[in-house]
Amino acid sequence: MAIATKVTCDVCGKEKQAVNHWWLRTKSTSFFELVPWYDDDAATKGHLCGQECAIKALSEWMQKTK
Repeated sequence: MAIATKVTCDVCGKEKQAVNHWWLRTKSTSFFELVPWYDDDAATKGHLCGQECAIKALSEWMQKTK
């Protein structure tokens, strides 16, 4: 039996549930990109739980690229 990986939002810390629809942020420093999150992405970084946290992550990225 596989061990489930706990996934939390990088912005607010909310834990992913089975029915949540999350986004994965790629870690490029030259552009901001979101892609749909899939179960095989659990071990990667850049999890965002929804629109509000995606907007916060975009805002933080924009501040760093000034």
